[in-house]
Amino acid sequence: MNVLAALKPGAEAQLRGVLRAIGDDIKGKRRDSAPARAHIDFNASRAIHFARFAILNDPDSGPGQQRLLYAAVYDGTLENHLAELTRIASDMDAIWGACEGYSGVAGFADFIAQRTQPAEAFYIAFRHHTVTSIHKAITHRRGLQDAHEYTALPAMDMHLTLGEILRRIVRALPLPIDGARAIFRLGFGTVFRAVRRITVGLNRYWYFRWFNWLTRNRMAPLQSPYSSIVLDNFAAPAPLVPGDEIASSEPPSFREDVVTQNQLTLVTPLDPTKVDNVRAVMAAIDGFSKRLTPPGSLIGIATIHFVRWMLIDNGRRLLMVSDYDGSWESYIDEFAEMILSGLEAIWENALGFPPAGARDLPAFKRFLRNHQVPSEIFFARIRKRRCLICGMTRRWWRAKHNHLIMLTASTIPAPILKDIQGLITSGYGHLHHTAYWFVRLEHAAGAREWLRQLGPTITTAKPWALDSRGKPIKPASAINLALSASGLAACGLPENVLRTFPPEFVEGMAAESRARLLGDEGDNASAHWEIGGPNNEPHALLILHANDEAALAAACEAQRALLSAPQIGARLITHGEQYAYRPQSDCEPFGFRDGIAQPRIRGFNDSGGASVPAGEFILGHKNHYALIAPTPVVGGELDPQNLLPPLANPYHAGKHWRDLGRNGSYLVYRKLQQNVAGFWQFMKREAERIDGRAEPARMIWVAAKCVGRWPSGAPLALTPNADDARLANRDDFLYAGDAHGFACPMGAHVRRTNPRDMLPPYPAQQSLNMSKAHRILRRGRVYGAPLFDPMWLQRALTDTERDQLLNLTDDGTPRGIHFLCVNASIKSQFEFIQQSWCNNPRFGALNDNPDPLLGNALPDQAPSRMSIPGKPKGIRTAELPHFVTVRGGGYFFVPSLAAMRFMGALAV
Repeated sequence: MNVLAALKPGAEAQLRGVLRAIGDDIKGKRRDSAPARAHIDFNASRAIHFARFAILNDPDSGPGQQRLLYAAVYDGTLENHLAELTRIASDMDAIWGACEGYSGVAGFADFIAQRTQPAEAFYIAFRHHTVTSIHKAITHRRGLQDAHEYTALPAMDMHLTLGEILRRIVRALPLPIDGARAIFRLGFGTVFRAVRRITVGLNRYWYFRWFNWLTRNRMAPLQSPYSSIVLDNFAAPAPLVPGDEIASSEPPSFREDVVTQNQLTLVTPLDPTKVDNVRAVMAAIDGFSKRLTPPGSLIGIATIHFVRWMLIDNGRRLLMVSDYDGSWESYIDEFAEMILSGLEAIWENALGFPPAGARDLPAFKRFLRNHQVPSEIFFARIRKRRCLICGMTRRWWRAKHNHLIMLTASTIPAPILKDIQGLITSGYGHLHHTAYWFVRLEHAAGAREWLRQLGPTITTAKPWALDSRGKPIKPASAINLALSASGLAACGLPENVLRTFPPEFVEGMAAESRARLLGDEGDNASAHWEIGGPNNEPHALLILHANDEAALAAACEAQRALLSAPQIGARLITHGEQYAYRPQSDCEPFGFRDGIAQPRIRGFNDSGGASVPAGEFILGHKNHYALIAPTPVVGGELDPQNLLPPLANPYHAGKHWRDLGRNGSYLVYRKLQQNVAGFWQFMKREAERIDGRAEPARMIWVAAKCVGRWPSGAPLALTPNADDARLANRDDFLYAGDAHGFACPMGAHVRRTNPRDMLPPYPAQQSLNMSKAHRILRRGRVYGAPLFDPMWLQRALTDTERDQLLNLTDDGTPRGIHFLCVNASIKSQFEFIQQSWCNNPRFGALNDNPDPLLGNALPDQAPSRMSIPGKPKGIRTAELPHFVTVRGGGYFFVPSLAAMRFMGALAV
């Protein structure tokens, strides 16, 4: 059902309040002051799969006129659905009374029938499955999951389809009395299914041939490697095209559920000359999805619950409603991966669609965001369950062309390396001592003077000089600088320039919208942070590295003298001096070797091979999609000395914009405090639960299964049963041979932060592509003295060491990691990993299993447990406590040397 009803004049504000109260009630967030019962109690429904209410602009009735959208998927007939709506609603008039033509409950059916919009194309993953049958499947699966430790089924069998599990159980039973008949029926069924697959496969082949011909205008090679994103934020905000559906100043992402299941509502204005094209493509997709796709897969995308397209406003606009698994970013990334699927062919007929389509991923995402309408209510019957959880997905199609190929190896020229800050390309592994200084800029003139004096001392990425033996002469210290969005403003950067930076950077990590994405709630909330919280926000992060404590102290003293100079308008914030070190063991406080799986930057520290394109970490260079990502810009009038390079985007060649971002990057900072004693106490309890007694060997085994590597750093994928220090540095391994997670569990920290070639339900090569699109460069260091010697975990223990490990208690000293990472897109890299892979309890078809170390489960989710597959039986741990707490954070821009000179010379 899709209903569009015009609102009465002046009714919008009150209606939004009613709808949001119902939405809060659905999510269990109703406040004490809210009504005792919602106007519509969707949770009492027995037949509704999905329902949403949203408010859309009405272009035919003039400015400010609105319409109410109600879209639902339900079991049974329309008559039964309307009857159920009436039953579960305490006051229908509170909602529909705001609409023109509504005359009360008695005429509700006629009112809805007159305003129902027909769907041009419709797909539902759970076709032929009712709410009742889905819940039965979930209940049965939950029962099997709860009995996990006591069954002989392999652990990953819990994630197979219900039908397959039942067939395995039946096959394990004795042969029935009429065995011959059973064998005959089994053989006939096998032959029938084989013939059907061949027939359907041929149909799909010819269907794709025709479908590709229909959308051949999309298959032209990309005309330019540069983003075609419209930089309208540089000017005063204005609609991109007539009819933009930005109904609220609040970002739509703020009300997304962000972890398990999300929804999307898009209204796009169409090119009036291409409406017939839209109808043809949607008819093709509608027929294809209903006749040639298996349950749970729409043209290769396996995370869609349902999607529906319809033409509204006499064909002038296209309305799309969809529900899907995962985050908004991961959903749109799937479109990019499946670029031949044809879904893009619908939107290419819309006004303002990027010339390069989904191949220009940043512009494609911006187009969708600008036409997204936030839903006031989103109800999903299985809101905390993924589309995959009922086992209704089978991947049958693999793209015959891979448009996301890696670039050939190239070398970054020396002049460019001199413009890049060294922290981007090097972790300074030889410099064991580090200081992080968080600075507040008090006035623009003093801030610019600080940048002018600091600029010549910044360590760059230029190659180190060689000695007479050809060995590099490593520097004894290094200095690097990063600025927050408020810090850029404090330097005098105009507001229209700041608007060209990504929204997540401008909002900052402590913003409520970002906190929901990252799981920074409860003890992790920014209100408790030492650094970066609401009253302690830094403008700049100065990073000092040195090879010993004396050299670091000397570097700090020099910077302290500079900050205290009268012409410098900068000071350290409270808790602004943070110190860290690289331990000789290279182990983080839990005792595991860290920093091994670092990607190599193509063209800088690689020889081709398995490296990652420079554009994933450095702005102005080609990324994984063979594109140059959007970059912040300034007007040419602000750079009369031509300190910045011109914007090398052919779509905007006549704008005379200068590229502020080129050779820069973005830096994420998080101070992560680790509960080391609590971590090993938990491992002791698990060892006792598994074996009946606590032994260090079993404690280390359970901990390694949570981490994904042994204490030495050896990957479980290569040595699943015991630590092997000879493999400590190995990073050249994949997971396809360990699909069930018997060696390295699917939920292990290192496997989910870099899934490599095993990202269910996708095949190996596509998984590898998607993993490479979300890599980060880690630049963190340890703080606090170790609670115990980490080498205990890598050798035989003495009796004293064994007793100390078994009885480890907290000594009151804070310890943990200053986590820093470099990425060209905070949202698509750091936030994506944290949100979609770490916090997601259903990652890889798991159940209630976020990252055991960094996963921050939301309050309304089930308690977190770690699933460890095994033969003949696996293990589900007890409820996992939080071992890591966020104590500070921030998003920073790492400017190039040219950008620092520009900001130091700003005349504003």
